[in-house]
Amino acid sequence: MRTTGHVWISVRSRKPSAAPSAIAARDRHSWNDETAAHDVAAGGGMQAVIAAAELRTRENVLGLIDPTILAHALDNDALAQAQPPPL
Repeated sequence: MRTTGHVWISVRSRKPSAAPSAIAARDRHSWNDETAAHDVAAGGGMQAVIAAAELRTRENVLGLIDPTILAHALDNDALAQAQPPPL
């Protein structure tokens, strides 16, 4: 005979019967992502992302912008630092 505790454990440990529906990648991007992606594609770095998305701080950007876009922005920053300044 099961006790109430056993029933609770078995219900809590049971996996959901249906997984949540997958969201297409194009539907996961916000307006901020789209704006930032455009600026990053044009060669912009983190400052360009912050300005384009109007999120004001690096922390906001890190929490709200797609990590793939941020990786490209950081790559652009690294490339800009590696190039010598124009004469």
